[in-house]
Amino acid sequence: MVFQRVIAGLEALQAAGVSARVILPLGDDQPVEFLVDALDMPTMSLAARRLRRSMGNVAYSPVFTGDLTPERRATLQGSAWDLKAVQRHQRDQAA
Repeated sequence: MVFQRVIAGLEALQAAGVSARVILPLGDDQPVEFLVDALDMPTMSLAARRLRRSMGNVAYSPVFTGDLTPERRATLQGSAWDLKAVQRHQRDQAA
């Protein structure tokens, strides 16, 4: 269920032309984080609306690249998955 919501969130952002990756939580009590490539307020607002509609009751947190230092951005990008990686992981889990 969570992977379906995460995929829906990434697809919604992709459809809006907003690039994003996801950072899956290590524990069940932590939110899914979306690393969203947004530098301006209209893009951030669009991304937040799209995520709110697609994530349902799954806890999530958008992290906007424009708000991060280059070092922090590089650290997060190293642990973030793109849409294809999440889809591949879901298929592997189902097999």
